Amino acid sequence: MKMNRKKIFSALTAVAVALFCGCSEWTEPEPRDLTQPFPDSYYADLKAYKASDHSLAFGWFDGWNPVSASTAMSLMGIPDSVDLVAIWSPFMPSEEQKADMRAVREKKGTKVVVTTLLTDIGLNVTPEEVTADAADNNEIIRLRRLYWGWTDDASAEEIETAIRKYANAVVDAVLANDYDGLDIDFEPSYAGHFGNIVNNYDRIPEQGEIYAGTTPDQRVNWFVEECSRRLGPKSGSGKLLIVDGEVHSMPVETIDCFDYFILQTYTLFSQTNLDDRLSRVVSAFDEMLDAETITRRLIVTENFESASISAAGGITWTLSDGTKVNSLQGMALWEPYTGVRKGGVGAYKMQNDFKNETATTTIARPSRR
Repeated sequence: MKMNRKKIFSALTAVAVALFCGCSEWTEPEPRDLTQPFPDSYYADLKAYKASDHSLAFGWFDGWNPVSASTAMSLMGIPDSVDLVAIWSPFMPSEEQKADMRAVREKKGTKVVVTTLLTDIGLNVTPEEVTADAADNNEIIRLRRLYWGWTDDASAEEIETAIRKYANAVVDAVLANDYDGLDIDFEPSYAGHFGNIVNNYDRIPEQGEIYAGTTPDQRVNWFVEECSRRLGPKSGSGKLLIVDGEVHSMPVETIDCFDYFILQTYTLFSQTNLDDRLSRVVSAFDEMLDAETITRRLIVTENFESASISAAGGITWTLSDGTKVNSLQGMALWEPYTGVRKGGVGAYKMQNDFKNETATTTIARPSRR
């Protein structure tokens, strides 16, 4: 059966008018505030909680960009319950990043530290023009070393002076850029983390015998000791000094310089594994700190760099009663063998959890014992 064009046009017009009339209320062009701001009392309570003695929620944060269209890239977009954030880059934040950091600190009580690898002298704070004409990475490393006063034939005393000068420049940058402290990534056993502070020439032969009889432990100690004058529990400054990575390998005399020890307890399977990692740190430093103090400063973490792991909240984890949970939840539920609460729980590349569309992750609040 055919309809002429006039009848079709009339029918379509009638439908359009009906739809317009039915939707007229919600198509009205008027401004509406779709946000649901919390009252001031909420933020006061939040900041009071974060100032209390409790296990921390922590994360390393990468891709920081507060002017991005996505809140996933801003500190203000991080869940309110997160106590401590470690920034991987940049060491020198932009004005927009500084404003984002001030906002999250003042409004939510969230602390923000910056992470640096402890490898070669001069990393992060050497003027760019010093290495602008370098032909390769080895030359960059050498030029940085020379800039800080560590020459090819330096004495032990000159090496110590250079490292302490560098440590002070790192702290200057932390304070000048309004960070709440410094997180030192210490992993000298891994090839990508070798350096002239944390290793000798047998690990990095292309740098030569430049150490004047000094040891890695001595050089690390000089760096940490100098940082601890203005950061960490010994300084009285209120600014944090943190170490992560191979914590058990730190020089013994440095361990009481740190507010927190962050273990990269990636892809473990049970709480027994965490007790073993804690025991290793306790055994390494029991002459300096008791087991209770070490436990209260210990933060355990999962790796969210993998999309599949971050989407699942970690890997499959077995609790002591046989229950299967994701590993981040298992870490949050962990009660250390020492009988006191842990320092906290967190994740590397925490921002990847923002992409989680499975809604399967259930995170327990860390114990407050």
